[in-house]
Amino acid sequence: MNKTLIAMAVAGVMAAPMAAQADATVYGKVHVSVDAMSYDTAGVEDNTVLASNSSRWGIKGSEDLGGGLKAIWKYESGITVDENPGSMTARNRYIGLSGGWGTVLGGRHDTPMKSVGRKVELFPEYLGDHRNLTGPWDLRTPNTIAYVSPGFGQGFGFSAAYVLDHENDGDSANTDNNDQTALCANLTWTSGNWYVGAAYETHDRLTAVPGETVDESGMRVAASWTPGAWKLIGFYQSISGQTSADDFDVMGLGAAYKMGKNVLKAQYFVQSN
Repeated sequence: MNKTLIAMAVAGVMAAPMAAQADATVYGKVHVSVDAMSYDTAGVEDNTVLASNSSRWGIKGSEDLGGGLKAIWKYESGITVDENPGSMTARNRYIGLSGGWGTVLGGRHDTPMKSVGRKVELFPEYLGDHRNLTGPWDLRTPNTIAYVSPGFGQGFGFSAAYVLDHENDGDSANTDNNDQTALCANLTWTSGNWYVGAAYETHDRLTAVPGETVDESGMRVAASWTPGAWKLIGFYQSISGQTSADDFDVMGLGAAYKMGKNVLKAQYFVQSN
C-alpha cells in the first residue's frame, strides 16, 4: 500500500510575545486555518473545515544558580479554538539544568528523532505536515530523561533521551503493562546554509501476550540547504518490527522561496510498505 502527501501554499508568518514577567515568560500561539479535503475513499464525502493547528499556551523560565549553571523549566498545554473546548492537552513539560556541558531535563519532551524531522518540515502543524505519513514516530514522550549537548567540533550536535517504564495503570488484563521503555538519539551537523540530521529510536512494546514485549525500531535522515531566498529539503525514514502495523518507509522532497514576508512552498512525501 502506498500513501502520498502533497502540499502547496503561499504563507505569511507573524509572531509576537504575549507577556513577560521577571524570570518567567508567558507565551501562546493561536494557529487556525481553513482546510479543504478531498477523499478517494468510498462513502467519505469531501469537506471544508476550520482547524486549530496545535494552538497552545505555556509558561517557561530559568534561574541562575551561579557557576555557569541554570535551572530551567517549562509547562505547555495544547488548546482547542475551532470547536467546543475539552481538556487541555499535555505538550512539553519539564524541569532541568543547563550549563557549558549541555542541558539535562526530566519530564515530557519531544524525542530527538522528532526534532530532526521538525527541522526540515515546510508545513509545520498544517494539514500538509509530513507527520500525517510518518506514523507514531514523532513522539512527545512522558517519563523522559533527556540530554542535549552544546555544539562541538565543526558544527556538530548530539541529543539522547530515555523513556522510563510507564506507571502501572491498573489494567487487570496485563499486570506487567509498565514494561514499555524507549531509547532515542540523534546526531546533527550545521554549517553555513546546510543542515543534516540522523536519528535512531527503539521501543520496547507489549504484545498481546501478558508480560511479553518486542522491540520496534526506526531510523530517520533529514537535510536542508538554504541558498539565498531558497530552502530545499530532503527526508527519509524507515520503520521495522512494529507490533500493530506493517513495516514502512517514508521519503520526501520539498522547496520554499521567500518573497519579503511571504513564502511560496511545496513538498511531496510518499509512504510505502
